[in-house]
Amino acid sequence: MTTPTTALRGPLKGVTVVDFTLAYAGPFATLLLGGLGATVIKVENPKGGDMSRGNPPFMGQEGVTMDLAREGDMSLAFINRARNKKSVTLDLKREEAKAIFRKLIATADMFVENFAPGVVERLGVDYESLKAINPRIIYCSIKGYGMGAPPESGRAMDIMIQARSGLMAATGRTTDPPMRSGLPIGDLVAPMAAVIGVLSALWHREKTGEGQLIDISMLDVLTALVAGEHFDALSSYGLEIRTGNSLARMSPFGAFMTSDGGCVAIAAPTDLLANLLFASIDKAHLLADPRFATRNQRTLNSALVEAEIQEWTGRHTTAEMIRVMNANGVPATEVKRPQDAVRDPLVLARKAVVPLLHPTFGAPVEMMGTGMPICFSATPCEFTEPAPTLGQHNEDVYGMLGYTPKDLERLRASGVV
Repeated sequence: MTTPTTALRGPLKGVTVVDFTLAYAGPFATLLLGGLGATVIKVENPKGGDMSRGNPPFMGQEGVTMDLAREGDMSLAFINRARNKKSVTLDLKREEAKAIFRKLIATADMFVENFAPGVVERLGVDYESLKAINPRIIYCSIKGYGMGAPPESGRAMDIMIQARSGLMAATGRTTDPPMRSGLPIGDLVAPMAAVIGVLSALWHREKTGEGQLIDISMLDVLTALVAGEHFDALSSYGLEIRTGNSLARMSPFGAFMTSDGGCVAIAAPTDLLANLLFASIDKAHLLADPRFATRNQRTLNSALVEAEIQEWTGRHTTAEMIRVMNANGVPATEVKRPQDAVRDPLVLARKAVVPLLHPTFGAPVEMMGTGMPICFSATPCEFTEPAPTLGQHNEDVYGMLGYTPKDLERLRASGVV
């Protein structure tokens, strides 16, 4: 953890990332890289910038609103995803802008993009073009179906990825329609894979001097995770794929309602833990029932197991449940609402979740955002810079490339930046 006497020097300090991303998956990857200490230069169109700048809700001097009601209001999505980034504007449809971009790439270590197929080729910022400028460049492309996907695959957003990966058909109860995850999980796991990819490529480059292309498919990543659950094997054995808040193969394993309207998650998949659970809820007699005596039998009779547990939990409060489970060594915890979970003292102390700051108004209201969920002993890091205003760092970044204030005034007037 970072202390007042510990200098922040994330492990990627000295690495420069050119961020050519928008929306969620790409910006989340570069958010993590910036949180790890890299210098992230976010290239935005002068006419409006990243589309997420317009996503509600917004935060401004008067607090939170669902529309851009006041000058200075900024999207909370952008406030969260653009921290530790420098914003520069550049219209790559103009030739002079392309010359500036080439200078920027020549100084960079990484380039990250998540544009629709064909866009980077039209703009001349595809891998082969950037490799010709900087052979050491590590180029990461994050797309719904990966590079080279056939046109008939269609356009991809998170819900398409959840649908096509099988996740929606595995979520919810048997009687429910296919159910989207409460998080845009495809947009979140793909950038994590992207960060693993670029860091692996960085290590390879340190040894060989060779840059490379990393091709990330959101569908690949999410389907790979779905495959790890072996739904095909369970289905062939006649077990339900969609089990709502429970997991039959690990029964007792699920979320159970309590008498005060709360809910408690309990996991007791081993014989030892199941025995402790049954004894804790005054149902030790179940141990003698062959339907519940072993894990395999509990899997086949999971609905009966859950009914026995629910009968007990429905007569006790959430606090009583947690107290009894903890006293007897049974893994259990309260099911928290998201707005309460992000204020859990445990995650706040570790800075996995942190308060968000508006670049101009600070914190007119407490809103929580993503922290760095990795703790380093030697290279501590965290989000220290708020999201930038559009083009906030033009002078700083382009000045380092040799452009004078007078040059930038001319480029701004002509719409290049």
